[in-house]
Amino acid sequence: MAETLTAIEDGNWTVSSAERPASLRVGQTIGLIFLSITATLLPLGPSKFAVAATILTVGVVSGVFERRLPNKNLDGSLLWLNTIGALVCATLLPVAIPLAALTIVGSTASFAIFQGRRMYLVLGVSIVWLGTAGYLAQTPLWYLVPVTILGMSTGLVEFSNWFRLRSALQRQRMELLTEVGGAFTWEYNVQADALVQVNGPTQTLLGRSNADLVSLLNTQAKENPSLSFVSYTGNTRKIAHADGSDRWFKMKQKVRQRADGVDIAYGVAVDVTQIELARRRERKRAEIDVLTGLANRNGLAEFLDAQADRVGRAMLVLDLDRFKEVNDALGHLVGDQLIAATAQRLVKLSDERCFIARLGGDEFSYAVVGDDADEVDREAENLATEICVAMAASFAIDGLELTTSASVGIASGAGLDWPELLRRADGAMYEAKQSGQGYCWHDEKEDKGSGLKLERRVRLNRTLEDEIVLFYQPVVRAEDHQLVSVEALARWNHPSEGLLMPDAFLPLLEQGGLTARFDSHVVRMAIDCAVALAPFSSQPIQVSLNLNPRSLWSPVFVGELKALLQKNPMARGRIGIEVTEQGLLDEPDRLAPMLRSLVELDVGLSLDDFGTGASSLIRLRSLPFDTIKIDRSFVAGVPHDHTDSVIVQSTIKLAHDLGKNTVAEGVETLEQADALAAMGCTALQGWAFSPAVSMTDLVAQQFPSPTTPINAAGR
Repeated sequence: MAETLTAIEDGNWTVSSAERPASLRVGQTIGLIFLSITATLLPLGPSKFAVAATILTVGVVSGVFERRLPNKNLDGSLLWLNTIGALVCATLLPVAIPLAALTIVGSTASFAIFQGRRMYLVLGVSIVWLGTAGYLAQTPLWYLVPVTILGMSTGLVEFSNWFRLRSALQRQRMELLTEVGGAFTWEYNVQADALVQVNGPTQTLLGRSNADLVSLLNTQAKENPSLSFVSYTGNTRKIAHADGSDRWFKMKQKVRQRADGVDIAYGVAVDVTQIELARRRERKRAEIDVLTGLANRNGLAEFLDAQADRVGRAMLVLDLDRFKEVNDALGHLVGDQLIAATAQRLVKLSDERCFIARLGGDEFSYAVVGDDADEVDREAENLATEICVAMAASFAIDGLELTTSASVGIASGAGLDWPELLRRADGAMYEAKQSGQGYCWHDEKEDKGSGLKLERRVRLNRTLEDEIVLFYQPVVRAEDHQLVSVEALARWNHPSEGLLMPDAFLPLLEQGGLTARFDSHVVRMAIDCAVALAPFSSQPIQVSLNLNPRSLWSPVFVGELKALLQKNPMARGRIGIEVTEQGLLDEPDRLAPMLRSLVELDVGLSLDDFGTGASSLIRLRSLPFDTIKIDRSFVAGVPHDHTDSVIVQSTIKLAHDLGKNTVAEGVETLEQADALAAMGCTALQGWAFSPAVSMTDLVAQQFPSPTTPINAAGR
């Protein structure tokens, strides 16, 4: 059947010539003979035999041609044959105008009955035209009867052909649809909004008789108008099988008006259950996280779209603490097992009002919905507490006992869409992680601050080299307060916010991945400063930098610094780098080779903020620092606080015994300066001598005369 019956094209079914029954060809032949005999009754004299012969010849030729066609569109064949008849009559008959008019009217009438009531308008117009044409031609009216029969005969014969094929064609449709997956036909009374009947293998498809299926679908439509059967035309409708399972059917219909004026929808429902199940499985795979079995971002989005009208809405975002340490130390396989175990633990905390999803990595999300906003907020906070408690318990993974915790962010608001709630909850989660509070609610002030931070980060990325500048704080010799070095301190010269301190932009540099670029820019400016200060003193004035330890780990940084010093030889021996004690603790073994590489470039090394960390004296002895900077928190107590004084004096003695210089930071008064000098401190830095100033102010302050620079050879 599939080889002979073609597919549906433009709503018309087609049948191959091989499938046209012999009775149809016999009917066509009889029709042609009848047309020819009718033509001999026309009052045309000898011409009537020519007309009859022409009709017979055209019919035979068209029949042979039709049989050679691969398929024949039945809906169009009627119009095709009638058009041929009209053209023949209009061309050959002496009384062309009235006879052609009669033929067209007859053909149109036949076609109108077949197609629908709308064509009766065409028929009426044609009759008026026919009467007018016959009157003008002064033709006798008695021969209108055979002429009309002649015009109608083509349509009548074609109707006979159509009805002979119709039942076979319908059976073929059902057989083909059954091969595809089964189908049933139906009739629907549009005015009564009720299913009239169904026909087909409904017992096989749905386990229900035709009558039972009609009763079921009409009952559903009454209980829920959205389930009106006809409303699913062109869509997929789910119908329950008698065993309780679901079946899906693709609906197709056409509405026709009966003679009594009632609109009846005739349609077919094709079983597409297997296709629908496959589609749903594919969609589920796209919405499910493979590792945990939870919904992923797509699944969360679908759930949130379905809950768009809920009054109470809250979003929780949680992230595992120290998860990176597990991945780095034990590998990603153990990390994945920890993620899966976390998901199982989190699922136990959810209920019908919560929807849990894995956003990616070690980040999860809960959506909490309800009809009472205050109640949803309370439930969200209770859930956050339960999450923190549940995640504090250890996990048994691959024979190991792993301990972690969770940071949770919460956001709610009926006037906010879900993406905004998710963004706010994500920001609150990071706030909880930084503060160590377990969970945090979204803070509107923090949110505004986040917007400002984002704006600043974007501007930094665009204007870093143009707006980041260096200010320089002098470091003086303790015994005579003469300038020996300067510490370069970065400032952001923001065009609208003014001069910003490092705490306003250093975190943004790290978040935006701009740290390496920032350090390279600072090094270039410091070298320019060292070259500019060289002519002012016979002794090298060192320019010290504070750099991110990660920059020092990179061989690229060392190579870049070496190239800059080769390009600016005046700066060699005049550049210093300060490493904080905390930075030393992070990666001491990795940092040591880089420090030695810097010493080979005549770069001075200072251990900054000494005393605030927990560095080992062995590391202090083994690493090539030439200067120890004593943190201002200890210097502030000198000379009145006995404990601070003892700590500072002990540090100075230790540094001297190790052959290292000392710099006291945060010297605010001359009394402190004198006490530190008495303790043997090498150099002093602080507001007692000068704040950090621009390059121009530094030169004017430290070298007021002579007016021209003094080079090393002339002093």
